[in-house]
Amino acid sequence: MITEMKGRLIHGENNTISVQPYTHPSPETFGAELEELKLWAVSRVDLNSMLLSELDMAPNVELFFNHKCEDISVDGDVAVVNNLTGETRILKSEYVIGADGVHSAVRNAMLRKGRFDLVTRA
Repeated sequence: MITEMKGRLIHGENNTISVQPYTHPSPETFGAELEELKLWAVSRVDLNSMLLSELDMAPNVELFFNHKCEDISVDGDVAVVNNLTGETRILKSEYVIGADGVHSAVRNAMLRKGRFDLVTRA
């Protein structure tokens, strides 16, 4: 499920491939030397499978597939979702998890509220 990432593959001209190691500046040498950086990747397939298995056993969890979250109430406990046919549902829940990336309706609602410090890193 977890794999160490030692570097990125660089595809060059003439079908050449080289490895560029992940590194960061050494604080002891004020950046004059580079130290190896340990990065780890998690298989999305394995992670999704594990999470769904655990959630399936939880008695108080309801999963909605093929629905798009349109909005949430940050102060309340309401999420507005649409299914594939366009039917709108209003869901009440103590917790809402937004895991659909930078264009997430959950993220956008939190940003509109203005008190959340969300940082995006490339």
